[in-house]
Amino acid sequence: TLTREAEVQKIESVDKENEHGKACYEADVMLNGKDYEIKVQEDGTLISKKLDNEQNEHGEKGDND
Repeated sequence: TLTREAEVQKIESVDKENEHGKACYEADVMLNGKDYEIKVQEDGTLISKKLDNEQNEHGEKGDND
């Protein structure tokens, strides 16, 4: 599923995570010049494929210090 969703792009790494008490796998892939996050369940079912806004997740914490 990860390979199919990554289209022709190479997946450099896959992270195993826990989402809602269940194991899942996440990979980041560059598609059309944009970074996408792909998540699948252990059985290969696609959970999500979305633009990765990781830089926003880390935010600008501490800027107000």
